[in-house]
Amino acid sequence: MKTTTRLYDVIYSNYNKLYGDFIKDNQIIYFNPEFQFSHKVVDYDDEIKTVCRNTIFYGLDFLDDTSRLRFEQEFLSRFLSRTIKFQTYELFNWKLVAYVRGIKDIITDYYINIEKYLHSHSETNTLAGSNTEGVTISRDNNLAVTLPQDNTDLSLDKDTYDYADTTAHSKSRTSDTSTQDTLQESEAISYDVTRLTELQAFHDNLFNDLDRLLFSQIM
Repeated sequence: MKTTTRLYDVIYSNYNKLYGDFIKDNQIIYFNPEFQFSHKVVDYDDEIKTVCRNTIFYGLDFLDDTSRLRFEQEFLSRFLSRTIKFQTYELFNWKLVAYVRGIKDIITDYYINIEKYLHSHSETNTLAGSNTEGVTISRDNNLAVTLPQDNTDLSLDKDTYDYADTTAHSKSRTSDTSTQDTLQESEAISYDVTRLTELQAFHDNLFNDLDRLLFSQIM
């Protein structure tokens, strides 16, 4: 393509090299609305997508799939009939890729999160956890003594005896372990008409910049 031309003409000429607008599977399709080129462009079907991504949109694969698809569809809808300001679509493509690469994060965020921005969406996740572990040991010893008839020692300070009638021992051990995790999630959505105005302004500024960069301003 060596002359300044419309974006439509760039896509159409490359489309006919691959698919053709008159014959498909040995059948005339020119008058079939389903296969008419203009309708295919509006639908941005797989054939048009293939042509565009090998010509004017070549090299935009650094965008994620959702952002790239929506951007390309809007771009065609807005500029299909406009005249490019360069003599070759290759130079047009270079300019487009360079511009989009410079703001790829903004474009991706816009198309992925536009509804969240529009609705002032916010999310909060809080994870709290607690662990407790304890060991309790208890031990009891009991001694029963019957004093001889000739022994009247009733001292309360005596801790040991040389003999005993009965003895009893008991010992216990208790272990307690507990774990508790709590996840709290909250989501809030509010609607603000000023957000709609701001997002529309961003969208318009983006495509106005592309208009001045890529297309002839002489009507």
